[in-house]
Amino acid sequence: MNESQNNHLVTHLNIFKDLVQLRKNIVFQQGDLHLYVLSNWVFSFVRSYVDHGTFVIIINFGSEITISNLHTHRPSLPKHLSVVIASVNSKYVHGDVLATNSVKLRPKAAVVLTTSEEDYDNQEYNIDNLKHEVFSL
Repeated sequence: MNESQNNHLVTHLNIFKDLVQLRKNIVFQQGDLHLYVLSNWVFSFVRSYVDHGTFVIIINFGSEITISNLHTHRPSLPKHLSVVIASVNSKYVHGDVLATNSVKLRPKAAVVLTTSEEDYDNQEYNIDNLKHEVFSL
């Protein structure tokens, strides 16, 4: 396995590093926080900030696959959201696009979604660039 392949492995460590970098985003530092219980086993929270995109985090604590309609709880969300970070078990990858009215989550999985590429694809917060920088040190 070469270094480039190692940089893109979906591991718990790499996901943790991505989440740490995402916390530096202004939306997470200064944005509004809204909490939602989507079902008995699914929890979600939304971070938003004026003139920036919105981040939606969904966690399935249950032992069965769930399908959640985010519009039920947050009608202002667009029809589609992009995956920023996904847990190992989710089987999603960065860049996947999910329909907001039917987000499917595997058991014990979590996903960070966004409405705007600007919030995670700029030079300062680009997850792929950050992975490269971490592994090339």
